[in-house]
Amino acid sequence: MYKALYRKYRPQTFSDVIGQDHVRTVLKRQCETGRISHAYLFCGTRGTGKTTSAKILAKAVNCLDPQNGEPCGKCAACLSIENGTATDVLELDAASNNKVDDIRAICDELIYPPTALKRRVYIIDEVHMLTASAYNALLKTLEEPPEHVVFVLATTELNKIPPTILSRCQRFEFRRVPAQDIAKRLLYVSGCEQLRLDEDAALLIARLADGAVRDGLSLLESCVEAANGGPIDRSVVASQLGIAEDRTMLKLFKAVAGRDIPACLSLLDEYYASAKSLSVLLDDMLSTVRDMLYVKQGGKAENLMSNTEPLDIKELAALFENDRLAYFASVAEEARNRLVGYAMNKRLITELALIKLCDARFSDSPQALAARVTALEKALASGVSLRPAAQPERVPGAEHSPTRAEAPAKTQKEPAQARPAEPEEKPFEYVSELCEHLSHRSDIRKLIETSDLFTQGGLLIIHSSSPFAQSVLSDVANAELVGAAARAATGRDYAVTVTGPRPKESEPGFLNELQEE
Repeated sequence: MYKALYRKYRPQTFSDVIGQDHVRTVLKRQCETGRISHAYLFCGTRGTGKTTSAKILAKAVNCLDPQNGEPCGKCAACLSIENGTATDVLELDAASNNKVDDIRAICDELIYPPTALKRRVYIIDEVHMLTASAYNALLKTLEEPPEHVVFVLATTELNKIPPTILSRCQRFEFRRVPAQDIAKRLLYVSGCEQLRLDEDAALLIARLADGAVRDGLSLLESCVEAANGGPIDRSVVASQLGIAEDRTMLKLFKAVAGRDIPACLSLLDEYYASAKSLSVLLDDMLSTVRDMLYVKQGGKAENLMSNTEPLDIKELAALFENDRLAYFASVAEEARNRLVGYAMNKRLITELALIKLCDARFSDSPQALAARVTALEKALASGVSLRPAAQPERVPGAEHSPTRAEAPAKTQKEPAQARPAEPEEKPFEYVSELCEHLSHRSDIRKLIETSDLFTQGGLLIIHSSSPFAQSVLSDVANAELVGAAARAATGRDYAVTVTGPRPKESEPGFLNELQEE
């Protein structure tokens, strides 16, 4: 009968457990000296060896010929435990047997001595799923169990275990296994199974396993079927597991750095056409953002989580500030959570996320505001002025004159009657309608509401005393947006210009001097 790889190559001794040296050393010493505790609590993420270590411990305390704290694996006790025929070793899944009656049934059996082994061992997996009454039934037994009984509790959610249970157990925390150790294990299994697994493909699978050896072996098994007897390389792994392998993340974030929305949408179209999962794409984006932040803080290349090359990560990390990377993470995570739920158009959600990555003004989150403030501070530090260029004041009846740098030298003034009169500035009467058409851009609408709008022929003049408002509204894209809203509100085309505050009519002295000149 065929057995899955993670079952076939499950460790049989403490020395075979990888990545948990701090646990196996203590357990091996206790079994060697005979100082076995009555209750253990193994906690940690999935696939890190909790249940496997519990079974090895059960064999070690019952082995008829132990070898330096290790089970021999050959005696009748070890073989019966390995085959699952030992009646004195009970493995209980608390996810499906979590009621108080299930725990009471165990407690009623404790008074009887073991039938064939030295000790009775009860392995309760997912113990955090027990009900409150079941915990109460287990509490007294854990405190004063019979000498021939050992409890091993395993959980992935330590925070759900009551403190009264924690205080009665020896706790061991199982850590995530490093990707290099998982890759070595995958190559060892591939050699035993006569599989042609590349080292790069093994490291890629190990990174996707996220510290779980069992997950790594399961992913390898799916790739074996996809290879159909051929070599298992990075392309096979990428195709089978639906990840972006053709440097998609490098191209995508370079387009984001250039704020090139069409390029981002084009890359998404190619990815979507390849029938790959959009959730996997967002996961890849999140892991790439994490790696960029990790590298910018001085992290090592061997601890990267994404499938993007370390050199590409360093290249991308140099393009973004920390605040903007934090904004990327919030946008991708929000889109990922929306995809997990019931979403009618998952492609639209992903497209909106890419647009927000390119332009933080489409998001009103605190992370977006922090990213925009950082960009402004960087512009100020580089010596770029955010204030629009000063424009000469327009005087009714006077033509806008060129700047001194542009004006040619004249020996005498031109006659005033040769200059055509400009129309006077009139208040813009459709401000409320304009703001309605800008309701999708709350930031632009608020800046418009705090400014003075006037028209002068086909020109829409925005007077503002705020340098920040002048900088934002002077942006070409924002000016075109305001112009389109004005056209929708009035049915007339306007050229938009942004300037400082409009001079007050109660101070005509300066205007008169300009008129005299």
